[in-house]
Amino acid sequence: MKKRQLFKPQGSLKPFNKMLLVMKLLVITLITTFFQANAEGFSQKRLTLKIESADLRSVIGQIEKKSQYRFLYSPEILNKTGKISVNVNNEYVPAILDKIFQGSTIS
Repeated sequence: MKKRQLFKPQGSLKPFNKMLLVMKLLVITLITTFFQANAEGFSQKRLTLKIESADLRSVIGQIEKKSQYRFLYSPEILNKTGKISVNVNNEYVPAILDKIFQGSTIS
């Protein structure tokens, strides 16, 4: 006894699956490119700071206020540092942090 099929696909579904795969890869590539461009723009902010004899908390607060960076730190680390003087003109935030922590055990 033969079974009757109501819907009998004509041809194969391989071209559709191939097109779907290409679309998925294109979306993933576009999303990855967008996030990469966003991350590069985020780190390109330059700051000017002139702070004399301040504690680490206020220096980090000034960097947070002038940029989009946010820092997480332990209060014990703040107690280990003394007064900090920072005088930078039109520098990137990572370079400013390198100057702040230069000669200390904090990295």
